[in-house]
Amino acid sequence: MKRVWKVFAAAALVFNLAACGQKPSSETAPAAQTTQGSVAVIDPASIKTIGDGIAANDGTVDQYAAYQNTFLYAFANGGKVYRLTASLSDQQFQAIMDLDFSDPDVDAKRTAIISPLKVEKVEELTSQQPKQADLDALIGKTGQDLLNDGWTQYGFSLDEMKYYMNKGAYAFEVVFEGRYEGENPLPDDFDGDEFMKPLKVKSVTCTGIGDAVNIEG
Repeated sequence: MKRVWKVFAAAALVFNLAACGQKPSSETAPAAQTTQGSVAVIDPASIKTIGDGIAANDGTVDQYAAYQNTFLYAFANGGKVYRLTASLSDQQFQAIMDLDFSDPDVDAKRTAIISPLKVEKVEELTSQQPKQADLDALIGKTGQDLLNDGWTQYGFSLDEMKYYMNKGAYAFEVVFEGRYEGENPLPDDFDGDEFMKPLKVKSVTCTGIGDAVNIEG
């Protein structure tokens, strides 16, 4: 799984808030229980293919990742976020890797490749969001402790000593003790991870879905 292809049509997503994103087209629709807006609220057991998930997507979360042998798709429906896992052949993986993002038909071509993939696992992520009590237990840990535990950072605001981090499928705001007293603006070779390592955690807040198609999440 050295090579990966990802598409995030919505970023910085929160479970209970309407976020940006687009709902791809699909020819396959899963069975429905009730209707929310124009999208049927699905029974997760009805999801048999990636195309079923695409058809059920309400547009607030839309994430894809193709790894060698594995395809992950995350979408929202009925106020919940689901992650689908499907097997991917070498030929299908290569077809995805060969897609040309400058092609105006790239979305349709991608959908044609991934829609027939058979779903092997359906996970409902919303209810698995970490509880605040568990996050509070991280107070006093160091940045190095977080990195050792698989946390990754994708940005920071040193004025607030706040780091934006991912762990598993979720995104977090981590505030550290201390202050930055170095050059301003930051030098080109500033290493956010290195600066964070000795700092102690002051607070951690989950902001919702982060990288839901991280194969290690």
